Amino acid sequence: MMNPPLLFLGFNIDVKLDGSWAAWVLLCLLAVVLSAWMYRKTVPPAPRTLRIFLAILRALALIMLVSLIFHPILQIRWPYEERPELAVLIDRSQSMQIEDDGIRRGEKLLALLRHPVWETLEQKYVLHFYPFDAELDSAWNGSPPDTFRFDGEGTNISGALREAARMLSNRFFAGVVLLSDGIYNVGEHPTFYASKYPVPVFTVGIGDPRAKKDVAIVRLAKNDVVYARSKIPVDVYIRQTGYRGKKIRVFLKSGQNILDQKLIELGQDGQTQRIRLHFIPEKPGFQKYRVEIPALTGEYTSKNNYRNFIVKVLESKIRILLLAGEPGFDFTFLRRALKKDENVELTAAVQRKGGGFYLLQNPGEILRKDFQLIVFLGFPRWTLSSLFRNYLKEQLLKKKKPLFFIQGPHLLFSELRAFRDVLPFRLDRVPGDRREVNIHLTLQGESSPITLLTDRREENRRLWDDLPPVVTYLRNVSVYPDAEVLLEVDPVLSKLPDVPQYRKPVLVARQLGEQKSIAFLGHELWRWDFMMWGVGKTNETFVRFLNRAVRWLISREEEKRVRISTDRLVYTSGDAVYFQAQVYDEGYSPVEDAEVRVVVRHRGQERELFLEPIGQGRYEGEMEVFRGGVYSFTGDARRGDQFFGADSGRFSVGEYEVEFRQTRMDEELLRKVALVSGGRYVPPDSLENLSTAIQAQARQRVRLAEVNFWNRWLLLGLIILLLSVEWSIRRRKGML
Repeated sequence: MMNPPLLFLGFNIDVKLDGSWAAWVLLCLLAVVLSAWMYRKTVPPAPRTLRIFLAILRALALIMLVSLIFHPILQIRWPYEERPELAVLIDRSQSMQIEDDGIRRGEKLLALLRHPVWETLEQKYVLHFYPFDAELDSAWNGSPPDTFRFDGEGTNISGALREAARMLSNRFFAGVVLLSDGIYNVGEHPTFYASKYPVPVFTVGIGDPRAKKDVAIVRLAKNDVVYARSKIPVDVYIRQTGYRGKKIRVFLKSGQNILDQKLIELGQDGQTQRIRLHFIPEKPGFQKYRVEIPALTGEYTSKNNYRNFIVKVLESKIRILLLAGEPGFDFTFLRRALKKDENVELTAAVQRKGGGFYLLQNPGEILRKDFQLIVFLGFPRWTLSSLFRNYLKEQLLKKKKPLFFIQGPHLLFSELRAFRDVLPFRLDRVPGDRREVNIHLTLQGESSPITLLTDRREENRRLWDDLPPVVTYLRNVSVYPDAEVLLEVDPVLSKLPDVPQYRKPVLVARQLGEQKSIAFLGHELWRWDFMMWGVGKTNETFVRFLNRAVRWLISREEEKRVRISTDRLVYTSGDAVYFQAQVYDEGYSPVEDAEVRVVVRHRGQERELFLEPIGQGRYEGEMEVFRGGVYSFTGDARRGDQFFGADSGRFSVGEYEVEFRQTRMDEELLRKVALVSGGRYVPPDSLENLSTAIQAQARQRVRLAEVNFWNRWLLLGLIILLLSVEWSIRRRKGML
């Protein structure tokens, strides 16, 4: 219980008791009365003043003892004003080197930081100045700088906002002032992120929003892995402003050698044009190429007139053996898709009842070939000859060739059992219910190179969700612990109960030592090709999936206990590189609590990354890359003093000035960021309006200090002192 607070010199002083004040007052009065009664007479008689003094000592000691029973706490409160705090984010990326009317944007920004408005704001707010590019410099938090090196190789506006909110989360965070040209090229879309931001963002645009006279190569579309002596297409996307109708040449080069060129006429301003160039790589390994447009007269910048790219060139075509248990649409569409791949040498055959194969004039020719990949499509359907069964067992079980298994409607399980050690699941002959189902990606599928069909994960998920249903059997498939389920049944879209037992695996991948296998537990894959055309789309998802699955299966790896890889071999400047690792102990059991460290090296510089565990001995992490060229990485896995192993690899980044992909200030984006966050866009020539645009007010806060008397030795010592003084006087006077 608390008594009414007392106001003393602007402070509120309260005393809190663990009980009622009436009881405390009553006991204190009893202590005073008892002390007075005890000293009304003494033996021997003592002077009245001494008796009164001794009674006071006794009363004070008893009152303190009574107070200890009530656990007294002294509380002192005093009010104060807390000023709002603002984060001022300063864009220091390379795009701030762009000149508008002869003045660099960086110079304009520094001039704005010397504006008197900051002194006005500091009277009401606490300001935190943070420069940013691809990352926010959280270690730097001082006054406005006098100079900056505008050399950041990317701009991540949403990342800077996120980091500012994190650093000021325990403070009176009231707003953000963003000084930028709005040219973002890394991270989440700023408008989307700002729509859920906890405080308003006030944007100040640096630069000219008008389009400049310029020609830019905005994108390249090409294969990351190609084969030697094959004709490889490269699609070049060009956008221009101010050169409508002008004819230009586009070159594809290797060093100084021109491999291909085209003369084109530029179209409408702002329109993207696509042209196709070709090259024929001769040597295997990483090869570097360049698409280039010569600088034009009056062009603002030529830094976006070229794109370098790197491809990995393999030696020969992939030899694939496709064995089908019976003819049908799946065989027709799968065979057609594989034959269209210029990098595939396909041998296809359909099993014949009673022995032999259709489509093969001489079945014995298969036995003389060495295939890199074997595909079972509803195979085996019929009994195999001992000669052919032994051939397949030698290829799959002894030579460890990869297997792509597609279940099909009819299977002869007694024959399939001979290959059970290669499959990523245990054979189960319990019949299931034939069901048309929709599928969706699992968490493992979202990061697997087999099912990651595009660099943007949201788009990748949409590609899979858009696919028509396939047919599977709702049997209880037992997947091996070291296998990964990449696709599973979506119970909701399949009109099944939304419970775990109906989330059956559909696509499973496994790597056991150096052998790989994929199993599609269903059939009617042809729908992913044919039916997509009926809804105004294409079979691109189906073709990409087959391409990724085949490439993953044929890439051979040693039997390592630690495997570290990237999701791709070739990236564009500004991309995120996703690292994936697998760690096993001496018995090849997954290790889930290892520390996996990756060091990435490029041009004498090193960056370190620790991968996060995601279960079953798998780890992942990511980092963004900007500088072009070939990167190498090494990594190892440890648990304390225990060393599991190491791995290494390479990837490449196409050289491109990502900061000059767009040259005009993106005023529209800055206005949207301010609008959706509840802030306001302030033109640089009206920066003084910033002080009136920000409306955050100081808030009244109260500081509280508490003193617990009941658990302090000082109070107990005072009680002992009072009783000791009383006892000493009584003893000296000889009192009973």
